[in-house]
Amino acid sequence: MSTSNTPLAAERSVGNQFADLVERGLADGVIVSGAGTGAAVDTDTLERIAAARSDRGLSTPLFVGSGLTADSVDQLLAVADGAIVGTALKDGGQTTNPIDVDRVEALMTAVEAVRT
Repeated sequence: MSTSNTPLAAERSVGNQFADLVERGLADGVIVSGAGTGAAVDTDTLERIAAARSDRGLSTPLFVGSGLTADSVDQLLAVADGAIVGTALKDGGQTTNPIDVDRVEALMTAVEAVRT
C-alpha cells in the first residue's frame, strides 16, 4: 500500500494531483481532509477530485479524512466512498474527550439512512 502525508499543492489542479497520486504513485486510496483535526472538508474540492476520478475512469477509493458529522453525512458520502471519523464521536466534539455513545448512534443512523 502506498502512503503519503503530503497535502495536494495549490499550484496544480486537484484533479491532476489525484490522478498523479493514483496513476504514478500507485495510491490504494486518497483521503481528503479539512484544514485540521475535525475541520470540515471543502466540498467543492471533494467534488472536483471525484469528478477527476470519474473522468479518468479510475476506481480508487476516495475518503473524507476530517469533518464528517451526522449533519454532513448525506452530502459527503454522496461523493466519497467512506470516511475516517474521530472528533465527531467525542463528547462535545473535543478530540481529547471520551467517546459519546449518543454521537456514535446519531452518526451511524445518518450513515445507514444514506447507504440504504
